Amino acid sequence: MNSNKKVKFTTAFWIANFVELLERAAYYGVFIVITLYLSRILAFPDVQAALIAGIFSA
Repeated sequence: MNSNKKVKFTTAFWIANFVELLERAAYYGVFIVITLYLSRILAFPDVQAALIAGIFSA
């Protein structure tokens, strides 16, 4: 049994993984941005901004 054999992935595999990482970063970044927007721009209290962001995520 040869355990030193390396598996080569295709370019499409790496592109799909990279795009998935970007998608996840955008998804979670929305919650950061909406909370900052509600608390800093619209002057909501922090707890209320977090509650609205939580409802948005649901």
